[in-house]
Amino acid sequence: MADGARPDVFAQLLGRGDLPNISKYVVEKGTCTNAVTVFPSTTGPAYTPYLLGKFPGRCNFPGIRWFDKKEFSKNFFSYKRFRSYIGYETYLMNSDISKEHKTIFEIIPDSLSILNE
Repeated sequence: MADGARPDVFAQLLGRGDLPNISKYVVEKGTCTNAVTVFPSTTGPAYTPYLLGKFPGRCNFPGIRWFDKKEFSKNFFSYKRFRSYIGYETYLMNSDISKEHKTIFEIIPDSLSILNE
């Protein structure tokens, strides 16, 4: 996974030899160099297919930033009324994931995430 890499730029850099380690350890060993993403394609929500095998919206991640009008009208002081997964609020991602979906960290018990445990 090359987070934030545009496929056209990535291909150009590989072609020029500017990514020797990726070429040696990934491409030459046999890999697919086509890129795909989901919507929204921002880092946090776009990781849900890898972590949960589902699209971001199904996991309760409508975007990197979102506002819930229904929750806002119920309780002005609720932390669930809006979210920005940039900065310290990134740590709320674990609690925001729909409980009906298991993450790869729950499926494989002795695993660890660098950002959240």
